[in-house]
Amino acid sequence: MNIVYISKANSIDEVLEKWQTKLPLFIKKKIIKNKIYFKKNGENIECKLFFTEKNKDKVLENIGQNIKNIVVKNEYKNIVISNQLKNNELITNKLQELNILNGRWLFNYLIYDTINYILQKKDKQIENSEISILVNKTTDTNIQNILNIAKNAKILNIVTENIPVFKQVEDKLYNEMGIMIRVTNNKKRSLLKSDIIINLDFSEDELNKYYIPSKRSNC
Repeated sequence: MNIVYISKANSIDEVLEKWQTKLPLFIKKKIIKNKIYFKKNGENIECKLFFTEKNKDKVLENIGQNIKNIVVKNEYKNIVISNQLKNNELITNKLQELNILNGRWLFNYLIYDTINYILQKKDKQIENSEISILVNKTTDTNIQNILNIAKNAKILNIVTENIPVFKQVEDKLYNEMGIMIRVTNNKKRSLLKSDIIINLDFSEDELNKYYIPSKRSNC
């Protein structure tokens, strides 16, 4: 899934310094005029824009419309808007026809990347790590995350109050794909050896029932 990340620069100089080494003068003038700059980053696009409170409403509406036009033209549908921009209705109203991803959705989408980032900081590999996921709901996103992690992790624990349903998931993964996971709800021992603990949908009350060892990475 391709995503456009949209955020606000504090100054036009920040935009120019962030996105270029030696931009031609005519491109710099174009950026300053339109107050928007896009940069491809792998499959995704980063968008920086600049405006001030002194800009007229029409200018802000044009910024929003220009972003929408560029996103649609490049056949991108999913966008993430920084918190700083969310309160600017003149811009965000122009983007409502696009699929605006919220923080929780993005977290679910980037779980595997997040795990690898944390493990990298700990000088570990996912192939040598024990991962535990706290989960009760068998949504498509949850199952896909379980599958992605189970394919690579040394050990994957599914910690759940919904044992019968996730036992079916455990059997299906093993019988159809040869992938092993461990389904448990042992309150004292489930998380003891985990390198990373991920909470997908446990409430605070549910989470407090389990012993979480110190010095573990929790998401």
